Formats: sequence, C-alpha cells, structure tokens
Amino acid sequence: MSVNKVVPFFAVKDMVQSVAFYIEGPGFEFEFKWEKHGLLQFCNLQIGVRT
Repeated sequence: MSVNKVVPFFAVKDMVQSVAFYIEGPGFEFEFKWEKHGLLQFCNLQIGVRT
C-alpha cells in the first residue's frame, strides 16, 4: 500500500481564528477553501509543497 496524502479533519469553534493560527504561525497556505454566504465552511491547508 502506498499513501500519498492524509487529510485530518478538526472540528473547531472558531474557523477564522483556527485558520489564522496555522497561516500566521507555521506558515500554512490555502490549498482549497469553500465559503458559503461569505463565511469559511471548509478548507485544506498545506505547507512545504513539493514541486
């Protein structure tokens, strides 16, 4: 078996604050985000992208 990607799901109380923590701290970037009525509902973050 070969694993190429693992995507954990975190249930958080404040999506904006949680995303800011990962982007401003360790330097993650959005890979994908889904917004509904201007509010972030779901996103994938990535760091150290392989080219």
